Amino acid sequence: MKKINVITSSLLLLILITFSTLIKSDETVTTKESGDESSKTPLEQIPIGLNGLNDTLYWGTYRPHTYFGMKTRSTLPINTGLIWSTPNIGMGTYNKFHYKVVQGGDNGIKSYTWVKHDGKNFGSQEIIDFQGHLNLTTSFIKNSGPKGGDWSVKISGKSNYTNKGEVPLVSLIYYIHDESLKKSSENGLTINIADDNNNNNKNNNIHIKGEHPEIGKYTLHFKDIKSTSNDNDDGDNTNNNCLEEMRKEEYNLVDNQKDLCDWRFYGSSNYDSSTNWNIFNNIFDQDFNQHNEAVFRTWNTQRFKHFIPTLPNKLKQNSNVIAVQRVLTVPFNIEISFISHEFHNEKELTEQQVEEIIKSILTGTAFDKTFSKFEKQFDDKFNKKFLGEKLKKHKPEIYKVSKESLSNLLGGFGYWYGSGITKKSLKSDKIIKSKPVALFSATPSRPAFPRGFLWDEGFQQLLASTFDVELTIESLSHWLNIMDENGWIPREQILGLEAASMVPEEFRLQLPNIANPPSIILAINRLLEISQAYKERTAHMSGNDNTDARQFKINMMRDLSVIIENNKEYDSIQRFLHSALPRIERFYQYYWNTQSSGLIENSFRWRGRKINHTLASGLDDYPRASEPSTSEVHVDLNSWVAFFAKSLSTLTKYLGGSDNKNQEKSELYFKQFRLIQSNIEQMHWDEKENLFHDILIHKNGTKEFTRTYGYMNYFPMLLGVLDTDSPKVSPLLTTLKDVNGIWSRWGIRSMSVKDKNFGTHENYWKGPIWININYLFVQSMNKIYTGTPAINECYQTLRFNIINNIGNIYSETGNIYEQYDPLTGLGIRNRPFNGWTALVSLISSEQY
Repeated sequence: MKKINVITSSLLLLILITFSTLIKSDETVTTKESGDESSKTPLEQIPIGLNGLNDTLYWGTYRPHTYFGMKTRSTLPINTGLIWSTPNIGMGTYNKFHYKVVQGGDNGIKSYTWVKHDGKNFGSQEIIDFQGHLNLTTSFIKNSGPKGGDWSVKISGKSNYTNKGEVPLVSLIYYIHDESLKKSSENGLTINIADDNNNNNKNNNIHIKGEHPEIGKYTLHFKDIKSTSNDNDDGDNTNNNCLEEMRKEEYNLVDNQKDLCDWRFYGSSNYDSSTNWNIFNNIFDQDFNQHNEAVFRTWNTQRFKHFIPTLPNKLKQNSNVIAVQRVLTVPFNIEISFISHEFHNEKELTEQQVEEIIKSILTGTAFDKTFSKFEKQFDDKFNKKFLGEKLKKHKPEIYKVSKESLSNLLGGFGYWYGSGITKKSLKSDKIIKSKPVALFSATPSRPAFPRGFLWDEGFQQLLASTFDVELTIESLSHWLNIMDENGWIPREQILGLEAASMVPEEFRLQLPNIANPPSIILAINRLLEISQAYKERTAHMSGNDNTDARQFKINMMRDLSVIIENNKEYDSIQRFLHSALPRIERFYQYYWNTQSSGLIENSFRWRGRKINHTLASGLDDYPRASEPSTSEVHVDLNSWVAFFAKSLSTLTKYLGGSDNKNQEKSELYFKQFRLIQSNIEQMHWDEKENLFHDILIHKNGTKEFTRTYGYMNYFPMLLGVLDTDSPKVSPLLTTLKDVNGIWSRWGIRSMSVKDKNFGTHENYWKGPIWININYLFVQSMNKIYTGTPAINECYQTLRFNIINNIGNIYSETGNIYEQYDPLTGLGIRNRPFNGWTALVSLISSEQY
């Protein structure tokens, strides 16, 4: 690390004396003493699921690491999901079942995209199995209500290949796993195949029955598949193809291939808590292998033919998993529905009653009608919230990527319950499980990061709150409820054995002194702004507005698409902000108690630093001082805490009304903001280069800049810590626009091309373009540092560069990426990455 510009000892001592005088005067504001005491006071949990949301959100696509499935938002969930293969395409691929998502393009799956998803009631996903010559569409609708309500899924398949000889056979499996069942339960899951007195499994409905403590009795229903259309069946199930008339030689199947033209099933019984989460292994177990062994041996001698493994039509005693299989030719449609009996006011429905419900409200034309209703609501809401008419003035791919990135963010929400691992104390080597917690959260990337990340969630909820404030309130409530008594929220939520199985061991341990940027305050500020805008609008309409007309017009122009439309949503935000405030304050105190630098009061240092890595900062491998030490003071963390203090000042003032206590708090937080701001401007500003830097304070009293060139230089501006009229804004803007530095035609690079660290080693935050930081750049220029032609020009150019590049790459690849190459603009690293990269929806619609 290059270290230069060492300030003389006498000059630095003068600076330190000045600061010492400032921070030890009557204006001194610290929280450590009061924080230590208050951190031991238990805090009430923030209520969740209010206004019927527990019913609305009880079922959802909450297993983002799988291609498709429905799951309950429960500590004892019911999981359902899809597995498929195209065993006749290619040689030796009989066992290539698709279940967990992979990087777009890997394993033959080109892409999987939620074309539309509203986070609550419906969704439609397109999966392109390029290697299997198959396009799948998975669509669902919900009929939410008490006792879980009902839902229905339609899985449609068609070939994406024109050569008849390569049209796929599709081995489709759909499973249910009820985690509420215990080994001691009297009854496990049962299955009944209505045979219409034909005594076989062909072309008949399937009823899987179970009972759950939160739902009561339920039925998972698989609708009869017909090989030809039936004029008396209301148009249902047309163009489906089972293999009833198929000759084995037509698809070049092995000689002793088992029957493929009926429903097949398998009931597995595994109550070992260390393995029962693994659905794949529970279905494809020893009994499955034994059932297929003879055909497999034949296939070994006839490798030029195809072999399709089948489920053994066996139900183990006390089954907690049942899988159902059908082998189909394309095109096909399968409809699967879940019925809660008590939702229909019956302790137990007869099969005939279930059939009537299925036909009347959940399948066939009833499904299509309900889906169309939800689809129209989604389209109308998106166009209103994200200024659809404005988006359509851009190239078509901008509108498409904006809508689909939102859908994929909402389709990536998950629900988890379980324990993480931590240490009993920082002085102890003993690793313990944390207390079990529940989390409802968005996820950054379904294949790479299908779990909650604190650093990501604040950005993700900026987008979610623009579309639906209730989803954001639910998510933030869960995150804040996870907080321990000291205000610590683990940066990565690895809850339960399945989540842990997808995380390398070295990243599983979470330590209570390791922080993360408090980005969720971005989302809390968003809720506050929405609430204020609604309050201003209603006051203006009633004639009781004290806001001047010009300011009102500015607020309307900026927030028109996100202003809530009714008192219910406004009241929900108010209730959340009031109930969350004690936890938000405890979270703030945590940074003072654990991240204070110890060198200069009102300054901060990330803990857990390693050589070449600061995971806590969120910027991972971004260069810092060459070796971690207690001499460091970090400008990005100082900026985050200053931003937090300023946000709390605004929040407590807003919530306080005539409450003197909250008004005093507001003043206190603002004083803290000013002290940290002063530290940043005086200690971190490099007048020689017109940039902010991390610093080292040496034992001899000298200060040294840790000079790197990239995102770090701009954090005080990105987070609005600099005053709007600060003389530092203009020179910062000049350095930003250096095309040989961090400015590019595709967005702002994380590190300047001129920095010696550019593109080196891990190269994660050493050059690639990240959309969350680019979002902070454009929103600060649009909302905070406005009013000059230079800033406006910079804003317009940067915004165009970001959305144009993401739109072009999405149009070419079908993927949104974690990063974009700093030299070519091409998408790189994890894909699809529909976490904070989905902020392109806000950037394109200018909803900051």
